[in-house]
This record gives sequence, structure tokens and C-alpha cells, in this order.
Amino acid sequence: MPELAAFQQDFLRRIDDPSVVRGGVAIYRNTSLLGAITAIADNFPTVAQIIGSEAMRAVAAEFVEANPPRSPILADYGAEFPCWLEAHPLAEELPYLAGVAEIDRLRVESHLAADAPEFGLEDLVRLAAEDWARCRVTLHPATRVGWFAVPAPSIWLAHLVATPGEIAPDWRPEGILIARHDGAVSGWVIDGCGHRILHGLRLGETVGQAALAASRLYPAGNISRAFRKIVASGALTSLKMKG
Repeated sequence: MPELAAFQQDFLRRIDDPSVVRGGVAIYRNTSLLGAITAIADNFPTVAQIIGSEAMRAVAAEFVEANPPRSPILADYGAEFPCWLEAHPLAEELPYLAGVAEIDRLRVESHLAADAPEFGLEDLVRLAAEDWARCRVTLHPATRVGWFAVPAPSIWLAHLVATPGEIAPDWRPEGILIARHDGAVSGWVIDGCGHRILHGLRLGETVGQAALAASRLYPAGNISRAFRKIVASGALTSLKMKG
């Protein structure tokens, strides 16, 4: 990635230049805003892993300059970062980077979300198939779903490995399911079928209605496997039988 390496080198040159007194580098020198810069790096760890810690702090400094924190509580800081990053020059070199940032953000939101009981596989087996089809289910407050035109979910998941090897995902659209199970936040790649099911459940469709809509859109999709993944992830909470 020659453009990325050049960006990193240019930042290091500018941060050491005493003539630079304005812009993102000047903010980088401002110790009162270092906490905000650190928060962006901490809240988007996969982005930092991809571009490197020094480049991440440079990008974070630019973001902080354009979007200073409005609260001293920084655990939730950076909601605008994925959209901001999409217009950054790095996005030309790494077209999946904004998507990875969005998934990092979804993970933060999942961590901070309210708690609620989980509807799991052990609850599902107690339901007759016809009763399950008539249910309307509520997504758990910590559940987040995203859809991307590039394989950002596969790239994001690959970087959760301590020492990822060569990453060569199929270059096609895919989705991500972020859920909190037993207090731990995890992510799963989902296909169009699973994404349509979750979208329907969020809109208030019954399980049967969501399954039917997904099967019509994705006739080759595995509806049973998609539902099993969703239920096992902890993505669901309460359910209500349709009258």
C-alpha cells in the first residue's frame, strides 16, 4: 500500500516540523485533546490495526479537529467517524475502511446497550413449529445489524484474530450481525437471507412472515440455518404470540 505508507511518513514529517502550528497536527500536540484522540483509536481498534497506530492517531487528530467531543465522557465518542472516514483520502486506498469503522462503532454501541433477557436455542426447542412461526420477536437492545457493498464484515472478523494471515475475501456484498451473549459482544457474517429476516423482525413481522419474505427474495437461502444463527447469537429477547 504505497499511498498508505506515504501518508504515514508525511504525518511523521509534519509532526516534527516546528513550523506547523495549525490543523490536525497542531491538535495532536494539544494535550487537552489527546484524550479525544486516544478515544477514537480505542473505539475503532480494527481501523487502527489496519492502518497502523501512528496513522490512526493522525487520522484521529484530523477527526477531532472537525468533530470535537461534546461531552467529557468519551466511551461513546466517534459516532460520526465512519461517515467522516468515507470521505478521507485513505478510503481511496482502502475502500472497505469506512465499513470496518462502522462495524467497530456497532460493537461499541452493543457494549453500551441496555441489558435484557435473551431468547436462546433452549427456549426455541420448547416451541412447536407452528407457534414459532406465529411469534413476533423483539431484537435484544444490544443487537446491531449492518449491510455493506464490500466484504467489510469478513475483513473485520479476520482482524479479530491475534495474527491474521493473508486476507482474501470474496469481493461481494455481505452483512454483519453484532450481538451480546452472556455479556460478550461477538459478530457474525450474514448473507442476504439472514439480513432480510432480521430486517423483517425489526419491522414487526412474525417469524413466518419474515421467513416467507426472505425465501422469496433468496430462494437458495437456508432459512432454518439463518434462524438458528440468529437465535444462538443472543440477538433476540422477548417474543409475543400473534393472536
